[in-house]
Amino acid sequence: MFFRADWESDNNLDEFLSEYQTGCTDLGGFIDPDDGLCQCYVGVESIQLFESISQLISVKNVLSKATIGAFKSDELLEDVPGFEGIRMYPKGELSTDTVFEVIDDNGRKHFRKNIVSRVLIGGEGGLKFRNPVSFFSISEFTERDARYELDAALEHFYYHQNMAPFLAKRLSQRFAVSNPSPRYIETAATAFRTGLFEGFGSGEYGCLKATIAALLLDREAQDDTLDPDPTQ
Repeated sequence: MFFRADWESDNNLDEFLSEYQTGCTDLGGFIDPDDGLCQCYVGVESIQLFESISQLISVKNVLSKATIGAFKSDELLEDVPGFEGIRMYPKGELSTDTVFEVIDDNGRKHFRKNIVSRVLIGGEGGLKFRNPVSFFSISEFTERDARYELDAALEHFYYHQNMAPFLAKRLSQRFAVSNPSPRYIETAATAFRTGLFEGFGSGEYGCLKATIAALLLDREAQDDTLDPDPTQ
């Protein structure tokens, strides 16, 4: 079974991975006589991610580093001073029990735990990488797990930062202008993200009504001088 590993070790990974048989014993492992592969200790640790408020830096930083989700709590959320779009509970100093409520650029709320999970190879002082997220059970694969994995992938694509400009350009080429300008694409992409354009739209992310209105009512689509241009 293969999966991507986001290494966090300071060791020379290229050297180890190319000649892992040589360094296997240094990690406390041994070479299996049956297949000649390195067998070594593997463990998982969960530690505190952010030690202080100043380490939060920004909403994007929290979302990129605090990747373990949490359930919404009934506890009172506290605004984090100096960081718009970030709230937390419980109040007080940060700990492994801290949960952040973060609002991204699309207006969605995320609840993230203040912990990071790592896989340790060879025990303390050996190699380590971020524990990969998986919806599949190791012992038994189910249809439910596959649906969760698919839903997560589709949601990631839908809310990706490139989704709005990608759709804006493609829709423009089919409904309005074949060679849209960057400003025109940005106008339609903003309408898609905010769900609003000059009174049209639902005000929600991904509103096609607002997107189409931006494409058809923008000055670039209404300009007759572009009609003789064959590139348009």
